[in-house]
Amino acid sequence: MQLNASRIKVLQAQDDLVNKMKEDAMKELLNISSNHHEYKNLLKELVVQGLLRLKEPAVLLRCRKEDHHNVESVLHSAKNEYASKADVHEPEILVDHSVYLPPSPSHGDEHGQIW
Repeated sequence: MQLNASRIKVLQAQDDLVNKMKEDAMKELLNISSNHHEYKNLLKELVVQGLLRLKEPAVLLRCRKEDHHNVESVLHSAKNEYASKADVHEPEILVDHSVYLPPSPSHGDEHGQIW
C-alpha cells in the first residue's frame, strides 16, 4: 500500500513538472512571437530544420495565414542556410496558398489539443 502511494507521488511530481515545462514553453513562444525580429528568425530556423530532416529537392511548405508574409520573407535565407549546411543545391520551396495551418491560439487557450 505504501509503495503504491509512493509511486503515485512520483508520477504526480513528474506530471506537475511536465505541465510546468509546457507552460514555460508557451510563455516563451508568446514572448518570441511578440518580437518581430526574433520571430522571423525562429521561422527561418524552423524551415531550415524541416529541410534538413526531409532532405528533399522540392518541398511544399504550409504555414499559418498570419505567418505567410514572414515565411515568404525568410525563404531565401533559409534555402541558402540549408544548402550550405547540407552541401547541396538550394531546394525549391513552394508555399501553399490554399491550405493554411490553424491560427494561433488565444492567450487563455490551454493548448490541450496541441500538447
